[in-house]
Amino acid sequence: GAGDADYLHVVEELLAPGLSRFDPDLLLVSAGFDAHRHDPISRMRVSTEGYALLTDRMRDVVDETGAGLGFVLEGGYGLDTLSEGIATVHETFDGRSPIEPDDEPDEDVAELVDEVRGVHDLD
Repeated sequence: GAGDADYLHVVEELLAPGLSRFDPDLLLVSAGFDAHRHDPISRMRVSTEGYALLTDRMRDVVDETGAGLGFVLEGGYGLDTLSEGIATVHETFDGRSPIEPDDEPDEDVAELVDEVRGVHDLD
């Protein structure tokens, strides 16, 4: 049931520092849209705007590391949400600024992220 704020929290607090430490030359994103809140088989709650935010954050990560960035279309089972998601990713790369979420990450997600950060010394 994770939503936009949860996914962003993981990207900003775990993925970005981990990638910075790893210093990749290329980052390939498995761009699945099956975490969309309207996907017919998903139990996640990522919005279309959430995909724009995640795209924007991934671009920030590669800008900081100097890595290349590629997206590979993975999945999504609702054709409307799939086409919206793909269009949103393209629009974000074309300069559209995403709208920040109003909510905070779930407390359980934040605790798990803190635990993983500690185990992997990402501070």
